[in-house]
Amino acid sequence: MTRVFNAKIVLCGDSSVGKTSIRRNYMGLSFERDHISTLGADFALKKVPIQDDRLDLQIWDLGGQLGYERLRSRYFAGAKGALVVFDLTNPESFVNLPHWFQELWEYTGEKETPVVILGNKCDLVDDIKVNEDEIMAFIKEFQHKHQIQMPYTYHQTSAKDGINIDVAFDDLVKEMYDAFLLELGLQ
Repeated sequence: MTRVFNAKIVLCGDSSVGKTSIRRNYMGLSFERDHISTLGADFALKKVPIQDDRLDLQIWDLGGQLGYERLRSRYFAGAKGALVVFDLTNPESFVNLPHWFQELWEYTGEKETPVVILGNKCDLVDDIKVNEDEIMAFIKEFQHKHQIQMPYTYHQTSAKDGINIDVAFDDLVKEMYDAFLLELGLQ
C-alpha cells in the first residue's frame, strides 16, 4: 500500500537569485526572461513517487525583499525542507545566506530541517564571482559553528538551462523521505 506524505518545501534567498525560475523549471514550465519579482509568496504542487510511497510537495517560493520578514514567517511554518538559493554572480546574495538560515530556523523552530543550498546562474560562466572553495568552506564552517548534524547538499544550478534543478529537488525529496521514515521508526 502506498503511503502519502505531505511535504512543504520553501525556496528562500535574496530577491532576484532565481527562486521562481527554479520552481518553474522543476514544474516543467519555461524560463521567463522578464520575470517580475515575487511579492510575498507563490506556490506550486507536485506529486513525487519515491520507492513504494509518494510525497505530495507544496513548493513555496518566498519573496526575498527586505521588509517582508513578518509576511514570510507564515510561509516558513511547517516546512519539512528548504532550498536556500544564492546567485553565483552576486557575492552579496552569498554573504546573506546566514540571514536565510536564521529565518528558516526561527520560523520552523527546527535547525535540522533538510536543506539543499543552490548557487544559481552557473550558466553565466564569465560573470561568476563566488567560487566553489568559498562555498564549501562556508558550509563546513557554518555547520560547525551552529552544531548542525545533518549534512547540507550543494549544487550549482541554472534555472535558465535546467542544470541540476531536478537533481537538487531529488536530493531534498530523498532527505525529507528519510526523515519521515525515521519519524515512523522505519529507518
